[in-house]
Amino acid sequence: MEQQEAAPMARNRKVVLREYIAGRPPREDDMVLVDGGTVALRVPEAAAPAPAVLVKNLYLSCDPYMRGRMRDFHGSYIPPFQPGSVIEGLGVARVVDSTHPGFSAGDIVSGMTGWEEYSLIDRPEQLSKIQQSDIPLSYHLGLLGMPGFTAYAGFYEICSPKKGEFVFVSAASGAVGQIVGQLAKLHGCYVVGSAGTNQKVELLKDKFGFDAAFNYKEEPDLTAALKRYFPEGIDIYFENVGGPMLDAVLLNMRTHGRIAVCGMVSQNALTDPVGIHNIFCLVPKRIRMQGFIQSDHLHMFPQFVSDMAKHYRDGKIVYVEDMSIGLENAPAALVGLFSGKNVGKQVDRARPPPGAWPRGGFDLHGRTVRGSIGATVGILFGGCARSAREEQVARLVGAIAASAGTKREQADHRDAGRPDVAHHHGGVRLPVKKVTRFSVADLFLSLRLLYAVGSRSGGCWRELAGAAAAPSMAVCHGVTRRRHGHTGI
Repeated sequence: MEQQEAAPMARNRKVVLREYIAGRPPREDDMVLVDGGTVALRVPEAAAPAPAVLVKNLYLSCDPYMRGRMRDFHGSYIPPFQPGSVIEGLGVARVVDSTHPGFSAGDIVSGMTGWEEYSLIDRPEQLSKIQQSDIPLSYHLGLLGMPGFTAYAGFYEICSPKKGEFVFVSAASGAVGQIVGQLAKLHGCYVVGSAGTNQKVELLKDKFGFDAAFNYKEEPDLTAALKRYFPEGIDIYFENVGGPMLDAVLLNMRTHGRIAVCGMVSQNALTDPVGIHNIFCLVPKRIRMQGFIQSDHLHMFPQFVSDMAKHYRDGKIVYVEDMSIGLENAPAALVGLFSGKNVGKQVDRARPPPGAWPRGGFDLHGRTVRGSIGATVGILFGGCARSAREEQVARLVGAIAASAGTKREQADHRDAGRPDVAHHHGGVRLPVKKVTRFSVADLFLSLRLLYAVGSRSGGCWRELAGAAAAPSMAVCHGVTRRRHGHTGI
C-alpha cells in the first residue's frame, strides 16, 4: 500500500473564553489568546467517515449576540460558549483540505467557525461558497451576511414599509442600522437615525444618505428630540438599543405604527434592565411591536443576496466596516461594540496583511489606526483632497503603497477569483491595472497632497515612520480621517 505523504504543519493560535460572565459587558480579559499547538493541514483520519473541512480563517465577525453566549444560560436560540473552549462566530475562510465532495482546497467560504487561525468544520453543510468575486470578502460578514439579512428581513417582513412613511433607526451607524436606513431611502421613506458620536452622525447624513441624524448623548430629552425630528410622528421604528430610547419612541409613534425589535444592546449586560414605562401606547395607537431572528426568514435569503449585490454594484448601497488586524485584537474589537467604539460593522482580519502597523497601531486624529500602511497613506492623502480627482489620486497612492506582499497573503485576502484586484484594507480596493494609469498630472497632484498632509499634520510623517519601526503609539494631530465605502482601520 502506498504511504500517504505527510501533511504540512502549522501553529494554531486561538481565543478561548476564560469563564462565564454575568451582569456586565464583556471585558478583554474574559477572553484569552492561547497557543493551540501544532496542527496538521489535513482533515484528520479520525474525522472519517463523516465529511469535514479544514479552513484557514481570514475574517472574523464581531457581533452583539456573542455577549449572550458568554453567560451560563440555556434558554436562548443559540447555546452558550463553553469556558476553556474556543470562541465561535461567523467568519470567512479559505479551505485548506476537505473530505466533503462539495468543497475543495482553495475555495473561499463563509459560515460558523472558530476564533483561531485554523478550524476543523465537522458540519460543513453550514458553510457557503462565496461566488460574488467583485465584492470584498469581509462584506460577506456584513452587507451580504447575517447583519445585512437581519436588516433586509426586519425592514421588509416585519416593518411592511410604504413609500413616504417616517422611519427612525437607532444605533444607525452599526452593522444593521446603516443598511436599514439605506433600504428605507431606496423605498422612498423619510429616514432619521441616532448614534453616539458626532462623527457617526455625519456618517449617517453624508455617507448613508439619511435625511437627518442626531447624537442621542447630546439630547437631554429624547422625547422632545424625536418630536423635533418627527413632528408628524414615527411610522416605523427599527429598534436596536432599548431602554429610554424605546420609551421615547413609544410616545412619538403614529397610529398603526410598526416596531421591529432587532436587539437592545443598551440592556444586554445589565443585572437590572431599565423598564419600559410607555408600553400602554401600543393599545390606543394600535402599534405592532415584534421581535425577530433573521433565521426565521430564510425563505427571503436568495432574494436578499440578489437585491443587495445589485444595489452594491449599482452604487445604491454603501457599507462601512471597522476592522481590527490580528487575532490578538479580536477580543478588544468585540468588547468595543458595547461602548460604541466601532464605526460600522466590526470585523477582525485574523492575520495581519503585509506591511501592517505594529500591534496596537497609532492614534490618528483621536482614533486608533490598526490597518495597513497603504490604507493609512490613502487616508492621509484623502483627508487633504480638494476635488474628486485628487481623492482618486489619493486612493491610487494608497494602493501603490499597499501593493507589497507575498503572493500567498494576497491570495488569501484579495477578492475571491479576481487576480487583478488588490483587496486592501481601509477603502483602497482598486484593480492593479488601474494603478499603473498614473499620469504626470497625477504625480503633481500627489506631490501637492503630500505637501498638504505635511503642512496640516505638523510632522505627522516622521511620527508615522516611528510607528512603523517601533510598537510605541504615534499621535498625529490635525489630520482629517476620511472613511470610504470599504474602510476598516
